[in-house]
Amino acid sequence: MQQVIVYAFTAGLLFFLSLIAVASPRKVNNKANLWLGFFLFAFACTILDRILFDIHGYDDYPQLMGVLEVTRFAMSPALYFSVLFFTIPDRKFKAIDYLHFVPFFLFLLYVFTLLLNINEGPLFKWYFDLPEVIRRGVAITVFSSLKVQMIAYWILSYVLLVRHQRNIRLFASTLEPVALKWLQYFLLGLVVALFLSLNEVLVVVPVIIPVTHFGYLTLTFYIGYYLILQQEIYPYPQMDVVELRDIFETDPQTPKAKRMTSEELTSSRQKLLHAMETKKVYLNPDLGLPQLAEQLNMSTHDLSFVINEGFQENFFQFINRYRVEEAKILLRSVKHKHLSILGIAFESGFRSKTTFNTTFKKATGLSPSQFMEADFPLDTKVA
Repeated sequence: MQQVIVYAFTAGLLFFLSLIAVASPRKVNNKANLWLGFFLFAFACTILDRILFDIHGYDDYPQLMGVLEVTRFAMSPALYFSVLFFTIPDRKFKAIDYLHFVPFFLFLLYVFTLLLNINEGPLFKWYFDLPEVIRRGVAITVFSSLKVQMIAYWILSYVLLVRHQRNIRLFASTLEPVALKWLQYFLLGLVVALFLSLNEVLVVVPVIIPVTHFGYLTLTFYIGYYLILQQEIYPYPQMDVVELRDIFETDPQTPKAKRMTSEELTSSRQKLLHAMETKKVYLNPDLGLPQLAEQLNMSTHDLSFVINEGFQENFFQFINRYRVEEAKILLRSVKHKHLSILGIAFESGFRSKTTFNTTFKKATGLSPSQFMEADFPLDTKVA
């Protein structure tokens, strides 16, 4: 009885979260949240299916089984498209994308035949004349295909997310708000959920089975928390988003087209250095490529070219190199002795202590505290 109550609470929470995602009260990442809401709805139907099976609800309403089962065929593609729209700016849904939902539409057609009792007619009589072992094999194949589908789309989703976490270094100076770490952990949580589901059938780890329902509930609370707190991934005007997409899609292995002459590149490089060294624009923790391009009266694409070609760095590396140099000055400054390491991080333009420590050590070979204690002259020059 405890399991049924926990599963019922989990299903209700998932249905509620699906509504929140579709409504998107914060009006951020709307397309991605629409697909995420679809996924959560299908996930909720899967949990509800488990509840109805346990309480023998299908004895009175057998039609519900097909209705709930059909959502499983759309669950994995919905997850994929959610990640796709989270990670690729200005992505349009294309006609070819409907191919991902062919299994869903085919099974939906089958469900309609059940609801309309067409399956009992001569058109489907041949299937029921098949030996029991073959029909059971078909059922096992369908069940297995759902698991294979989930694994395949999970891999595709994770690849998209890893590519996104690489791409954001081209336009963001602070990764935390846009790195979608919460979505990465959610995907890893789905691996656990898939294992829990398979474990109930295959009984690989018997000791886990009694607490499976709590695993689903924990995952639901986790996604709910971050679903509400998520930030806009690309909070830029449409034109900038289109330019960012072009930058992402440029193959780094192919030679870059010359967007400007050597003289123009030198002039733009000096203009950028002036903004960095006199205006210290890098102290803004939310500085992004489009904002800096606007301040310099340049296009986003041109500024990216200047940083890549003129400094052989991406935007994240370029901005944080200045922040590290600023931190080195503050760490050795008598006037700033009253500041903690976190205070130094904030004053230098970093958003978090963890990112500060990681970036600083990668650049200097020392942690900030080790740098303060080291005995050597401070070189404040930034090349």
